Amino acid sequence: MKLAAPILVEKKEYCCGCGACKAACKINAITMKRDEYGFEFPVIDESKCVGCKKCKDVCAYQNSNNQNKTDKAFAAVSKSTDVMQSASGGVFASVAAEFIKDGGIAAGCSLESNDGRLEPKHILVNKLDDLHKLLGSKYVHSDTSEIFEKIKQLLSDNKNILFSGTPCQVDALYSYLGKRYDNLYTIDLICHGVPSKKMFSDYLSMLSNKYGLVKEFVFRDKQKGLTFVSRALCENNGKKKYKYIQYGESSYYSNFLRCNT
Repeated sequence: MKLAAPILVEKKEYCCGCGACKAACKINAITMKRDEYGFEFPVIDESKCVGCKKCKDVCAYQNSNNQNKTDKAFAAVSKSTDVMQSASGGVFASVAAEFIKDGGIAAGCSLESNDGRLEPKHILVNKLDDLHKLLGSKYVHSDTSEIFEKIKQLLSDNKNILFSGTPCQVDALYSYLGKRYDNLYTIDLICHGVPSKKMFSDYLSMLSNKYGLVKEFVFRDKQKGLTFVSRALCENNGKKKYKYIQYGESSYYSNFLRCNT
């Protein structure tokens, strides 16, 4: 007798769209689909599902087991001139650089080009020359559904992994793994929520229509000071030009900072 497919998400506020459930399903019965606002939620193909409930077992939201205890707190800022590539104090950049030098692998959010469009996605980096892809805050939901399985395999191969993400993404990784690994290190971020990838994509489309196709985007650029200034590299008729945007002039930033996203 075939077991019934589980109900993964009863209310949308109980899902962060991490994709751990999708990664845990070995028969590919789960896909991540966008709702009308662009947020991604898991959908089960009941014709494939065997009712094993592995997807529910790895859901960090439904299986909270917070055992963290903060004994001490530290404040730090990087002394490296490379801190200008980071949105804030550059601590992740310094830690990740040393990690890679020692043969480890860093994982974090990168704006990856896909058919000419920039998409936020977690990737693995094992070369210092590629570390810049992970630097700087990205105020948008990042796709982590494909990286959990890769990290698990690397950990099993005794590779040292440094994972950076939002608190729910870090919790999702631990929940997906099912146990603690001595060779896994994590850095989570202070987060008040992230806009959907669709909202970000629509914003880039608006910029592209005004200034030319957006080839690169930096959420917080320090070349014009330490305030919220974003930088877009736009290409129009073969010519590339940087466009600097103050947060007060950006509908995306304004709504994000007001927690309207």
